[in-house]
Amino acid sequence: MNVREYKITISDSNSSIAEQERINPKHLFPYDFKPLQEEMLEELITHPHVLWHAPTGFGKTVVALTSMLHCLLGPQKTITKIIIMVRMKTQVFRILDEAFTLSSHYFKNYENFVPEKNEKSTKSFPSEIISLPLIGKEELCVNTKATTTTKRHGQIDCKGLRCPLFQKKAPSGNELEELILSYFMKDLKSTKEIKEFLMVETPALCPYFVLKSMLKKAQIVVTTHAWLLNPQLSTALFKELYVDPSTTAIIIDEVHNFKAHQTGIISYNQIKTASLFAFRHELELKTFLSKMENQFRTHKLTMANPLIDHENSYQLARIDYAIESFLGRKIPSEEDRRGLNALRLLHNFLSTDGDLWYYDKEDFITKEGKKIVYKVMKRMMPFPETTLNKIETFSRVILMSGTLFPPRAYLTLFGLDKSFQLVEVPHEPRKIKYLTFMHPNISSRQRDRGSQLFKIQDQLIDQLHDLNPKHTLVFSTSKVFTKDLGKVYSALYPEKEIFIESTSQQNQVMLEKLRLKKHELIFATLAGGFSEGVEIKDRITEASKIAMIIFTGIPHPPPNLTQLLLEHRFIKRFGKKNTIFFLKWLPIYQTLLQAAGRGIRRPTDQCIIICLDYRLPGLGIFPKLLSTNTYNIGIITSLVQSFFEN
Repeated sequence: MNVREYKITISDSNSSIAEQERINPKHLFPYDFKPLQEEMLEELITHPHVLWHAPTGFGKTVVALTSMLHCLLGPQKTITKIIIMVRMKTQVFRILDEAFTLSSHYFKNYENFVPEKNEKSTKSFPSEIISLPLIGKEELCVNTKATTTTKRHGQIDCKGLRCPLFQKKAPSGNELEELILSYFMKDLKSTKEIKEFLMVETPALCPYFVLKSMLKKAQIVVTTHAWLLNPQLSTALFKELYVDPSTTAIIIDEVHNFKAHQTGIISYNQIKTASLFAFRHELELKTFLSKMENQFRTHKLTMANPLIDHENSYQLARIDYAIESFLGRKIPSEEDRRGLNALRLLHNFLSTDGDLWYYDKEDFITKEGKKIVYKVMKRMMPFPETTLNKIETFSRVILMSGTLFPPRAYLTLFGLDKSFQLVEVPHEPRKIKYLTFMHPNISSRQRDRGSQLFKIQDQLIDQLHDLNPKHTLVFSTSKVFTKDLGKVYSALYPEKEIFIESTSQQNQVMLEKLRLKKHELIFATLAGGFSEGVEIKDRITEASKIAMIIFTGIPHPPPNLTQLLLEHRFIKRFGKKNTIFFLKWLPIYQTLLQAAGRGIRRPTDQCIIICLDYRLPGLGIFPKLLSTNTYNIGIITSLVQSFFEN
């Protein structure tokens, strides 16, 4: 929606908004209210900590932002900054557009909010609401030494503030305000555009540190989940931007994606390199590193005791001291540079969060295509609540999800039963149908997953896509399957154009093309970019252009060592029955229904979901009243035809 089309919703009463005891949050909302949005806005303001469950396409972002903005302005002001977190980088700029919509509406109606200009009113009602993205240091780096083959050396220079781009101070005062104004005049839509903008406006400065200075002025900061999940990034977020939890609000979208996650990994070779470096330079920690190396070499692939605990936590300070002592010195030896870098990697690994330590193996493919297996040690955070505890002290928190998931189960899994209020929006009935082709020889988990299986699936996909008047989105369980399925399809039907999910930048170009087309076939991966946050909608009606979604398999969690160790942890806490639910059934449920939501973004959308895996009905994921399971492909094609005709 264009800024010029905003509906101004100022009070009809004779009294001005500022004369009222508290600002009515409805006056801040930039659009006409859809059903239940007004009620949900009041609910979010009433409860400071909320798990909010609303259907896809409800408008959660703008409602949540409005509720937070209400607490940022006027006499009821309790917060000074709003942080919004999304799963993927590509979603950041969509959220910024929504924030800009709100700030533009506020600016247009500023005179109504503040009829009398004085020091008190200006403080309560700032003349502008600044929204900026938080982007990683490496993405914004313009130092060729740090972005080429000498990247490792460039990172050391960066940490030691020896990069030439640190010679001048970042802009401040009027200069900073002018830079922010110039930023908004450009209407930048990507990380690349922001990087180029900062290179032009502040050519002699580090773009990351300039952006960080700008962020201190921002009331709304938009970034990704990684800045909370990654301990080092969360430290940067809270400390470098001076985030005070008591006056900060946070909105986390797609919170159902918070799960057990790996927080650190280090290989035996890196430990060995760090140990050799310590012996070469007679560092005090050489005995500690030697012991660690021997333990690493002999230990089996299973759970391990922490390398750092309360008894030897001082070793972490020793490693840090050793690194700092070398930062200001020239290191001509390549061997020593590798050793110092290994020591830095070890420090990062030991200082991160994650109370599950274990030895595992990792495959690495060289440029020549040779497969190498490394022994590694990993750290994992088994329970999402460990991450969410970081934000529980924030003044206001909204955790959002649009997936058709069981929200009360997530309250238990996240450990939020007592501290968070569950707010649910009833799901409106939508025209949706679930079909499963139960042929016993078609499954993504078969041993023989060769070209013959892909050929059969592609023939079925082509047959079904021809019945669909709009786009068809085909999901596979891995990137490899997605590429193989696309290759076989192109070989079978060389005259037909298809789209295959790729890198983020290529996906954006692809999406722009798809929004202009009517009947295309798209191959994508479950839990990938197209599965989690993609909208392909009509530019005028905003209706979804995806009317058919096909699953070629079920995304069962892989039976690896990580999964086995997580099961042990979950059984101790939740019991065996709940562990099966949380670790196996719930991830499948969430992944499939999140992907299915790509076709039902609005209440008026219609979509048919087809699964080409006979095991699906046994999981009980899709609603029985809306599902048909059959061995007869003719029945499926007949049901698809009638679905689109009615």
